[in-house]
Amino acid sequence: MVLVPDFEVTGGECEHTNVTDTKVDATCTEDGYHIIVCNDCKEVILNETTDAPGHKIETKVLISPTYVTEGERVSYCTRCGEHVSTDYIKAVKSPFTDVKSGDWYAEAVYFAVNNGLFFGTSDVNFEPDTNMNRAMLVTVLFRLDHGSVKPDNTISKTFKDVPANQWYTGSVEWAAENGIVAGTSASTFSPLDNITREQVASILYRYARYKGYDIDASIDLSGYKDSSSISSYAVKPISWANAYGIINGVSPVKLNPLGKASRAEVAQMFRKYKDNILNDFTAK
Repeated sequence: MVLVPDFEVTGGECEHTNVTDTKVDATCTEDGYHIIVCNDCKEVILNETTDAPGHKIETKVLISPTYVTEGERVSYCTRCGEHVSTDYIKAVKSPFTDVKSGDWYAEAVYFAVNNGLFFGTSDVNFEPDTNMNRAMLVTVLFRLDHGSVKPDNTISKTFKDVPANQWYTGSVEWAAENGIVAGTSASTFSPLDNITREQVASILYRYARYKGYDIDASIDLSGYKDSSSISSYAVKPISWANAYGIINGVSPVKLNPLGKASRAEVAQMFRKYKDNILNDFTAK
């Protein structure tokens, strides 16, 4: 498209020292132009147009779908930023026959599996009610910290009941070296013992300290009738975990600190840890 000025163009000798230079950049949807006209002789010295390039569309997932909720995806122009469309992504079908979309732990299991923290006990089972043992818990924590990096399981030097070349050896050694776990005695870790809720809280508390995250939060636990049963070493960690919503009561008046932590419960604790500690710390 050529733009023609709405005045008569005349000839004659002119040095074109007095001009009007008009330039409008093209947008995604409208052509641009550049016109230079001599104000003295009215000659059009330059008349160029630039075609509108159209939108350059990119699609971005804003919210990933889970076993429970739909996701959200938007399309927008990377040139002008215009929002083009929003559509929704169907909820992911759980691969586990024992994890249904209506289960209280479904979101937590999706988080744990999707982030490589947990795996199913088989292709079709997660066993949410199975108790976690101490070795499993520390292995999950190692995955949270190291991502896809595998632990070195060839060296054992801290606990006599954590021999070399076990699937959990490197994770336990890493956690012990960094003050994240303590043994059940000076020389034992009891890796295959079921882990309790207060032990999970204590390990997550020490991990937060190791990472430099906030460990000052606390809350009064006296409203729980069994708060006196919390082991002395775990009082501060449980208060901290409860303040951050990582560990809540099993009822409004019962905390169950000495109760065994199931795979579903631990998945939920790690999900809350990520939402309320990691995300908060990263945002600051």
